[in-house]
Amino acid sequence: SANSPNILKTGHTDLLREYLGVLNSIGDCLAGRSVADELQKQADSMRNTDSTGFAMILPDIADNIYICGNIPGAERKYAQAIEILKTSSHGKKNLPVILNNYGNILQNLGRIRDADSVYRFAKKQMETSGDTLAPAYLNILMNLARMDIENSVFTQADSLLNKIELAGEKLSNNSLLMQNLRLSRIKLLLAQSRFAEAKSIIEPELVQSVKGHSAWYNSSINYYAAEYEIAAGNYGKALDVLRKSAELYKADAANPDNFSISLLLKKVLCLTKTGETAEAERILTTLLETSAKKFGTGSVQYIQSINELGKFYYNTGNLVNAQKYLAIAGDGILTFYSERSLNYSAFLNDLALLELQTGKLAEIESRLSRALSIRLGILGFKDQGYAGILNTRGIYYQKMGRRNDAAVTYSEALDILKSNGLANSANAALFMNNLASVSLETGNSEQASGLFNESLRIIENTFGKTNLYYAGAVNNLASIYFEKGDYSRASEYLKEAVSVIRSSYGERHPEYCKALNSLALILTEAGNYAEAESLFIRAIELKKEIFGATHPELFSYYSNFAYHFGKSDKYPLADSLYSVANNLLIEGLKKYLPGLSVEEKSDYLNTIKSGLGRYYIFNIRNLGKKPEGGGSILNQQILTKASVFSTEQRIRNDVIATGDPGLIKKLDELNIIREKLRRAYASTLDELRKNSLNIDQLEKAAAQYQNELLKVT
Repeated sequence: SANSPNILKTGHTDLLREYLGVLNSIGDCLAGRSVADELQKQADSMRNTDSTGFAMILPDIADNIYICGNIPGAERKYAQAIEILKTSSHGKKNLPVILNNYGNILQNLGRIRDADSVYRFAKKQMETSGDTLAPAYLNILMNLARMDIENSVFTQADSLLNKIELAGEKLSNNSLLMQNLRLSRIKLLLAQSRFAEAKSIIEPELVQSVKGHSAWYNSSINYYAAEYEIAAGNYGKALDVLRKSAELYKADAANPDNFSISLLLKKVLCLTKTGETAEAERILTTLLETSAKKFGTGSVQYIQSINELGKFYYNTGNLVNAQKYLAIAGDGILTFYSERSLNYSAFLNDLALLELQTGKLAEIESRLSRALSIRLGILGFKDQGYAGILNTRGIYYQKMGRRNDAAVTYSEALDILKSNGLANSANAALFMNNLASVSLETGNSEQASGLFNESLRIIENTFGKTNLYYAGAVNNLASIYFEKGDYSRASEYLKEAVSVIRSSYGERHPEYCKALNSLALILTEAGNYAEAESLFIRAIELKKEIFGATHPELFSYYSNFAYHFGKSDKYPLADSLYSVANNLLIEGLKKYLPGLSVEEKSDYLNTIKSGLGRYYIFNIRNLGKKPEGGGSILNQQILTKASVFSTEQRIRNDVIATGDPGLIKKLDELNIIREKLRRAYASTLDELRKNSLNIDQLEKAAAQYQNELLKVT
């Protein structure tokens, strides 16, 4: 930089270009700006007399513009140069290198598919000229391999990396190309969930990381080491490694590049998992603002930030913002990645988790089936990502009262983790927790207790005691003691869960509401009515603030509170709260039941039996005070059945209103299947065999027809 004035004075175009290249490569934007300005003057002077010479200078100027943060401006310069060089016989030999750099800029702008096309065009140009051993050609192959990894085309990526490895055998092991090759290979192995193989490359590089490697390479190796720890559920350890990586790379949310964004988003994930949510939110909101300014709101970087912000709000209980941001992210993900990519599969799972919380259940099972199919189709085997989607499906089955299906699904997810060497991982602990809760619901408290304790051991070792996972585990242990009637031990565990959630995530978190509601119910059973009442009031207030006053899950909150007043002999208060609970139940049925098969409706109604049972017992016990209580029970039963029937009527009316002969025919076929189902349910086993009626097949056919009709009405 000290020699800039002397070099500028020469006015020598080739010397200025070489010098600008050096300044660009070390990221010296300001020193390069004056050289770029001088070159722009020279380029303008030859625009009409030497178009090839003019075009050859533009990429160097574009690189400086890019370094200084004006990526769209750099893209325009490159596009202008390429348009000229494509028709220039002299400039064609330089075209592939320029195309490769142009592809990098398009990728940084988030134009993934455009970048892929440019790389393939550059590859074809070099193959036509027979120059397939040049470093420039190998760099193009590297970029294509990375694109294939992003798009989950793993076999093709592996083939390209093998080709580079073969051609690069004569190069130094520490050359930039070979370093890039190792990083790309690690990225591919991690994307394929081949963790042991990835670790075998990462660990030796971590040992060598201080010996002659660049800060960028050392930072990248640390980043992938963190990826490995995240895969094993070691979020605290991963966070330490990511902080080191960010320090090496000087990653800054206020001025991010592609690698900084990836690094910071991983850091946000670990911060959220370990309860450091304030720092996580600060990074995400800064990234959202700066990625919009630097890359544009149509860029993949902006969509990544939006998606991660939506997931963050889901994990921290802000479901309104979660819905808002994930809706935007979904459209963006489909713009940049195909519907058959791991990115889209992961998004479908995230969306299903959100819908489970917000009570939009109609499309969850189809979303999860699609997510599983995509993942298995790409990888060819069941990895921990597949197990994670199965776990979401298990949660859905459990919520719908399909407890046997939930237990089988959780067990399959656990078996997949064990087969991948992750039996003691954080995910294994979470799946055990879920399986234990189903065991408890089905009366197998001994199995539940064993699973809960093993889960708690893993969670304590992995996360410590100040996170949502630990709170969930002790909450579940409380339920074991509640079932045994040991209300003192149960309340101790629940108070610990409440304290952990409040200190780590604040009170506006869905799990905090649930824990308060459970604690209040236990205190009611223990006869501690005053403390229980204040907790019920706070739990209902928070639930309404977070989810709105008509969320279906409020039925259990009001029902528990009514039970509390009934137990403490406050009849009028109990009666009025049961009335509120029952109105919520009917509204909830209208939300939950459309789109469910006959069997699914029956399973779901079983999940609310306990709440209704308390209401029926309350009315029977108090017939002397309120003789019309018996009628209230009958009215509730009629309303419940009417809600089931009305969902069928709404589908029928909507189909007829379309006037579509094809849809009306499907409706008729659905009615025929339902009539067969009605006969099947009333038949003995001998009658079923005699009439060739298979209930499972009929239920599946009815569900399929009904879901098809729902999608178009």
